[in-house]
Amino acid sequence: MWTMNGWFGSGVLGWTLIGAAQGEPVRASVGEDAALVRDGGRAARVGISTFDSRRMWTVVPLADGGDDLREESPRRIEEARGYADASARVDVLRRVDATWALVQDVHRGGSRMLELLELREDLLEAGERPAGGRLPRGTPFVEAVLAGSAASETFHDLFAPRLVEHEGRLHVVASSLPTDGLGEAVTWIAPVNEGGAKLEGRRIGHGGDARVARFGEEYCLLVRALTPSQTLADAAPVHVYWSGDLRTWQPSLPVDEESPLVDYDLLADSGSLWLVGVVPGPTPVARLWRLDARDGVWALQPFEVELPSVSARVRLLASAFGVPRPKLVLPAEEGRSRVIALPAR
Repeated sequence: MWTMNGWFGSGVLGWTLIGAAQGEPVRASVGEDAALVRDGGRAARVGISTFDSRRMWTVVPLADGGDDLREESPRRIEEARGYADASARVDVLRRVDATWALVQDVHRGGSRMLELLELREDLLEAGERPAGGRLPRGTPFVEAVLAGSAASETFHDLFAPRLVEHEGRLHVVASSLPTDGLGEAVTWIAPVNEGGAKLEGRRIGHGGDARVARFGEEYCLLVRALTPSQTLADAAPVHVYWSGDLRTWQPSLPVDEESPLVDYDLLADSGSLWLVGVVPGPTPVARLWRLDARDGVWALQPFEVELPSVSARVRLLASAFGVPRPKLVLPAEEGRSRVIALPAR
């Protein structure tokens, strides 16, 4: 088993990148504060920063140094909703038509709502805009209504969003807690409507903190099966769902019931699905699984990284031209993230 010790600076943002071939969506799913996106040979971190007590969507271009990703000068592109120093879970999607969609969950007292920002300009080339004096352009969504066999369910606490596109239609995957705060979280999916305020969708299953990736002609969705007494910071088993149309979801074999994960990431790359996750213990470690076929078994790989903290973020970076293997991305100090190539198939 290959192991490696690493150091993670406090306060460094967690990143994820999922790349795709030309003409397919390029999406990023993230940790709490930022998303890592790639478009062609360009890469950037996209997240929320605070300037003069205002929250701003911010793009930080990244230079690929081979063994690390180095930050360049940030650009503020748009005002964002929310309290000045509130954390947010962010996702970014480059759509097939070359437009961009950005989403965050926003604290609003005792619950959270979603804000969706759609940009027709090139996100990675967008000019900087000063903070202050304008209202946010993002569309707020404050409730989700989920269709049921007998009656619909309505939720007002919406969090941990992800973006996915199917046949040109943008969808939001997110999680919610019951209105009374009792019971399990549920994960759901809804197409985006133009009016805002309400999302109308379907329940996928129990749990929260989803990840989603397209694999062949289907979509694979992972969700951590959190119990009612747990939070997103707790370890939980990862359950698996599949869909061909984002409407009907079928449960599949879980990844590894003996390895509950605290943080994790999902990547479709080189004909496989890759999953990396943080396994708690006296010495927390990141472990890697691979799935090669829709009906196959998630195989634990001979690859393990010792982590200094159970709260460390682990992310996967897609392969690219001249880089034949995907990589594990580790947050590091002084504006750099270390990258480690995954083992060959």
